[in-house]
Amino acid sequence: MMNKKGQGLEVGKMIGLVIAVFVLVIIALGIYSFYGGQSKFFDFLPSFGEKEKIEGVQVLGYDITNDKVQYYDGSSWRDFKESKLVLDNKEVVYSDVRENFRNYFFQPRTAEIRKNLADGTSILVLNIIREKSGSDSSIVYPGEVSMSITKGNDVTQLSLRLDNSIYILDKKSLLTAEQSNGIKDLGGSWRDSALKSQIIINYQNIENDLKESVSVCATKVSIQSRYYLVVDLTKGTTSC
Repeated sequence: MMNKKGQGLEVGKMIGLVIAVFVLVIIALGIYSFYGGQSKFFDFLPSFGEKEKIEGVQVLGYDITNDKVQYYDGSSWRDFKESKLVLDNKEVVYSDVRENFRNYFFQPRTAEIRKNLADGTSILVLNIIREKSGSDSSIVYPGEVSMSITKGNDVTQLSLRLDNSIYILDKKSLLTAEQSNGIKDLGGSWRDSALKSQIIINYQNIENDLKESVSVCATKVSIQSRYYLVVDLTKGTTSC
C-alpha cells in the first residue's frame, strides 16, 4: 500500500512539474513577444471578436459576376469574415466598398455606342447588365454588355460577356467573322472605358478616427475563371 501511495505521489509531482514548466514557457514567450519578439506561438488562439486585420497589404477585389468583394492577404483571396476589415490604417466596411465598386463599374459611359460595318451591319450598345436575369435557357449576368446588331430588317439581340465571348439570346442567328470582331471591339472598349477613371474607396482612418477616401485605378483581371476589379489602396492617383 505504501509503495502504491508513494508511486502516486511521484506521478503527481511529475505532472505538477510539467504544468509548471509549461506555464513558465508561456510567460517567457509572452514577455518576449511584448518586447518586440516575432513569435507565432499564440497565432492559434481565438481572436474573441476582434476585427480582421491585414498588415502590409491593402488590396481589394470585386467579383463582378457574383457581386462580391474580397481581400488579398498576400498569398490568396479571402472572403470578409466580418462586416469590417482593417488594412493597415484603413478600416473598410464591406457594404460601403461593394457600393463603391458597383457605382464605379456600372456608371454611365460616354464612349462610342454605335459601329457600322462594311457589309451594312449596324452594331449598337444598349446598356451594361447590373443584375442576373433570365431563365435557365437564357441567362445574362452582371457585367455583360447588352447589344444588338441590325442588317436590313433583321435585328439580333445579344450580350458580350466579360471574357469577350458572344451570347446570342435567340440562339438562331449566325454571325460572320466581321460581325463578331465588330461586336467585341465596340462592346469591349465601351465596357472597359470605365477603367479610364479613378474609383473612390471610402474608409475610416483608425489613426485619427476620421472618415476618408482614396482615389485609385482599377484593373480588370481574370482569377480562376472569374473577372475581378482589383485595386491597391496604397496607390492613390489623380488619373488612370
